[in-house]
Amino acid sequence: FDAGYQAILDRHFGVGLAFKNVGSKVKYIQEEDPLPYTIAAGAFFTPVDIDYVKWTLSADYLTYVREKENRIRLGSEAVFMDILSVRGGLKLMEEIENEYSIGFGLKLFGFEVDFGTVLNPQLNEDKVYQASVSYKFPVKKDTTVKEVKQEKKIEDYGKYKKEQAQKAQEQAEKNQSPILYQ
Repeated sequence: FDAGYQAILDRHFGVGLAFKNVGSKVKYIQEEDPLPYTIAAGAFFTPVDIDYVKWTLSADYLTYVREKENRIRLGSEAVFMDILSVRGGLKLMEEIENEYSIGFGLKLFGFEVDFGTVLNPQLNEDKVYQASVSYKFPVKKDTTVKEVKQEKKIEDYGKYKKEQAQKAQEQAEKNQSPILYQ
């Protein structure tokens, strides 16, 4: 089994911890192999999160427990207008030379297209490309408690303004003033 936890500390920073492939060996007829039990810890930091641009940096540290090997993964993603994503990554401490990856994503009308490739000098002839297309069906948004409270505040304020106008109207009539409060 796999288990993990992610804590988003604020909109700019979060951390996580995961345990992967915990359990017994994989058995193929008579052969048994242990799964690559892995412990991963990571963090993300979003230095830029403004109206049209969000830029996030991430880092993961992986420990392959049975193999007694460690890896570091670094990544960066820039998202423009929540439509176009540009990504880059770096794998460090690998058995072969460090691997670089680049990719992009595009979101339109519920569709998402993602493309990525690994840039490794040792893989000149055997390039690795990945592509995916997905669609997210629209889900009706439930009204949250916060939105209900906000709507209530607006409703109460409108009611308050009407009451104030009515009191001012009554006061103006008592004073027989020709100027009415609107």
